[in-house]
Amino acid sequence: MYIVSILFFWLFNVFFIFLELTGNPVRILQYRIQPKQKPAIVKWSDFAKCVKLVVFNQTVVGIPFHILAWPAYQWRGGLLEATVPEFKQCMLEMVVFALVIELFFFYTHRSFHNPYLYKHIHKIHHEWTTPISISAVYCHPVEYIFGNIVPVVAGPFICGSHLITTMVWLFISLASTSISHCGFHLPFMPSNESHDYHHSQFTQNFGIMGILDLLHGTNDRFRKTKSYERHNVLLSTTPANVLIPDEKPTATCG
Repeated sequence: MYIVSILFFWLFNVFFIFLELTGNPVRILQYRIQPKQKPAIVKWSDFAKCVKLVVFNQTVVGIPFHILAWPAYQWRGGLLEATVPEFKQCMLEMVVFALVIELFFFYTHRSFHNPYLYKHIHKIHHEWTTPISISAVYCHPVEYIFGNIVPVVAGPFICGSHLITTMVWLFISLASTSISHCGFHLPFMPSNESHDYHHSQFTQNFGIMGILDLLHGTNDRFRKTKSYERHNVLLSTTPANVLIPDEKPTATCG
């Protein structure tokens, strides 16, 4: 199951990797969220450094963790041999997964912004102030386990979900986090304005759906920005920053 999810992660990111390393297709560059900060092409040295840590996390850290966790998952009933759940049950479980990941991710993520934990753990992830797709799992191994793996698998574990339901959820989660870090607000895809803003500002938008950020007031400044106004699915081929441009400073006389 975990190996399949790793393969999916890299296959899903092939387009973004090509875009980030070559700047092609050029037409896509107009959708950059931070056009002034994000270079058209990522340096090979930076990309190689990112890949090295990502692969380390996925293999040296992730594989042993999942081997150790597999008996617990089986104990909760997550077996392929079990009866395939009906579509309605799958959808209900997906709702539970979404609420659980919001809960787990928000509080673990916000905890990692504690000065001590940020300095020794989370700062690695924030080296990418203008993130790229695969930097979603560019992080300290401790964060990879508690900030990436645990929030995703907690829902299926709690529900004792069928393996197929769990795999679908893993694919959705990997695609979502890759899009959230890609740095491009692309048409007809989920908006990533919120998490991109987090990478540029650090102290806003700790959650995924914004529910707990709203409750705790950790998106108050974000909600006053043009980025917040653009934080919707783009239903046009016109870039979001063209449809809703940043305010230009008012010229003064004198």
